[in-house]
Amino acid sequence: MEERYYTLEIVSRRASLTPAAVRRYTRLGFIQPSARQGHQTLYGEADLARLRKIVRLTRDLGLNLAGVEVVLHLTDALDALQREMAALRKEES
Repeated sequence: MEERYYTLEIVSRRASLTPAAVRRYTRLGFIQPSARQGHQTLYGEADLARLRKIVRLTRDLGLNLAGVEVVLHLTDALDALQREMAALRKEES
């Protein structure tokens, strides 16, 4: 299945953010754009999901950017551990 990529304008609209906010979160390292096409930055579904998570953390839960950074770091670490455990279980079977 081929991944879909979105321009800055589309991903910002779908995440309910301004393009400037998406650029800021990219600059802060909260998201890593999926691809480039010439001079245009493209974002994938994972980027969009992460942006929506940032919106939930800031708007719904009231976290500041330092809090968002901590939560993203911890959830990334948890996801990596879960993938590692799944791989180990697969090796056992």
